[in-house]
Amino acid sequence: MLDYATELLAACLIGYAIAALIPSWRALLIAILVALLVTRVHSLRDLLFPQIFAGCSAPCAGFLLGGPLLVATKIGFVTGVLIRGLTLLAQARGISLRSTTAIRVAGGLVAPTLLVIAPEVLEWPPWSML
Repeated sequence: MLDYATELLAACLIGYAIAALIPSWRALLIAILVALLVTRVHSLRDLLFPQIFAGCSAPCAGFLLGGPLLVATKIGFVTGVLIRGLTLLAQARGISLRSTTAIRVAGGLVAPTLLVIAPEVLEWPPWSML
């Protein structure tokens, strides 16, 4: 069984990887819209994740999808979108694929570093709006 910090870092890196590995700006835009839809619409969230809520009480269900684990995933996804957007702009300017791949790999350290250095960001109020 993994400890809580490892689960937070894994969720953050998975969110980052989803956004950073998207091949085009159109697919990136679609992924942003889908992520917003899934995390904001509560009825859709209940439809997509019914097995999570089946054996949980109300506090358990809120912890799984509204708590720090989801916020860590959002931090990773937002960081991945920003890094991928920058690398897409860099590729449009003619920077090589090798350089943009190095930027994406280095950018993968930003979100976990943010969680390690400033864990209070998990309670930061603007994340509740996303």
